[in-house]
Amino acid sequence: MYRFAYLVGDGILAIFWLTLFFLRKDLRKQQLFVGLILAPVAPLTDYLWFYKDYWRPQYLISFKVGQVPLGLESSLFIFLLGGIATVLYEVVFKKRHAFGKPRNLTTIIMIILPVIITTTFLMKLGLNSIWASSLGMLAISIIMIIIDHDLVKDAIWSSLLMLGLSVIFYLVWLNIYPEGIQKFWLTSELTGIKLWKIPIEEMVWFGSTGISFGVLYEFWLNVKRYPDR
Repeated sequence: MYRFAYLVGDGILAIFWLTLFFLRKDLRKQQLFVGLILAPVAPLTDYLWFYKDYWRPQYLISFKVGQVPLGLESSLFIFLLGGIATVLYEVVFKKRHAFGKPRNLTTIIMIILPVIITTTFLMKLGLNSIWASSLGMLAISIIMIIIDHDLVKDAIWSSLLMLGLSVIFYLVWLNIYPEGIQKFWLTSELTGIKLWKIPIEEMVWFGSTGISFGVLYEFWLNVKRYPDR
């Protein structure tokens, strides 16, 4: 039964993703772009970070890189999560983009690098990968906001909305798979702090995706204002 748990989780996220996709046709390109950019990163982060000290999920179909099993479910999860994070603020508050001159893609790469550097550095200091990566995502958000102050409201609300999404997502998923945390996560590495049986680590991490990847596309295309819909 738990072999399908990760895929079912993807299915739950897909409902949110599709709802946003059909509600706002003008945001579909943004939703797809961010998801596709992030999807290939998921197996890499599982291999370098999360499998070591955070969780050991089961996959329906997996392949091994060294001793680390990797599955397509993680790429699908991040594709969906990134797509949701990047448009959630605009959909909920009925905002439309007003872009300036797009920034060079090299700038985006240089913005993403602090996630890798910060996470790796903090892990070397002994911090768990989930907290390290959350701080890494916060770091790139701060950099983007310093460069473009117009992103402050979007970043804050995206974070809060993704935090709320994490609660809804896990309440549904844990109702289907009540032992999911015990089976997938390295519970000895968690703080033990929970809200409605949801590890605080997951809620913080969801919020971090909102505050960072929620504004990445807008940063790239140099958003200047958010007029009402």
